[in-house]
Amino acid sequence: MSFKKQILMFLVFALVLGFGSLVQAEEVDVPSGKLPILVTSAGQSPDDNMVRVLATRLGLEVKHDPLITVDELGDVKTVLFAIGGSAKGLGEAGIDIREEEARIAGILDKMDELKEEYPGEYLTVGFHIGGEGRRGDLSQASIDATAPRVDLLVVWEEGNQDGMFTKIAEENDIPLIIIESVRDTENILAKIFAEYLED
Repeated sequence: MSFKKQILMFLVFALVLGFGSLVQAEEVDVPSGKLPILVTSAGQSPDDNMVRVLATRLGLEVKHDPLITVDELGDVKTVLFAIGGSAKGLGEAGIDIREEEARIAGILDKMDELKEEYPGEYLTVGFHIGGEGRRGDLSQASIDATAPRVDLLVVWEEGNQDGMFTKIAEENDIPLIIIESVRDTENILAKIFAEYLED
């Protein structure tokens, strides 16, 4: 494992071990997700790694591909988007933000088609867990491309200080869960996939 990956995993688990309490989860009708699950990026920040780690900690098997295209979705029924722009991430991926927006739109378009044809079988969730540090221009483009179109938004309160996600959720009739800690993401995932985690 490269030094860069070691540092990333250290930061991921450091966050995972943090404590937090769930905010507003009991007030929201959390939709159920079906297997198979895809974790992908919306903006090429490293936050998709966090979502993947937390999902696998629950015992969920996930497909993780930050650059997956609509043609590669296969039989995926639930798509978990980690929303947050990164110039470095886009550069390493060899794409620009417009190409990323087009990739996201393609996936969401396909999921919308499937949801219309098979109601209740497909789900999209947007996670914005990078806080204020993921609210630059690139992140805004990723947020605009993703947040208004998903079925559920899960947002770290530090990334919603100005109420932007609250406004998006209200305008598009999307359930919104505000969390106090990135660690709370695991609790949300447990609710979404509860039928697969019961003893």
